[in-house]
Amino acid sequence: KNNDKIKNKFCKNNNIILIRIKYVRSENPNTFKKKVIERLEREFAKHNMTIPSEADKETFGTCND
Repeated sequence: KNNDKIKNKFCKNNNIILIRIKYVRSENPNTFKKKVIERLEREFAKHNMTIPSEADKETFGTCND
């Protein structure tokens, strides 16, 4: 939770849109992948942004909290 507070503050102070997506370990990876892509598309659209052309829907990066 402390890391979340740090991330929240950093993003707010630097005008960065922070998107949080709930993940359950038992969730099917393909279902999670689809959820992430759909959420990103909605958030980008909400802010009148386009997804960068380098973003490949077939690959995932990792985030280590």
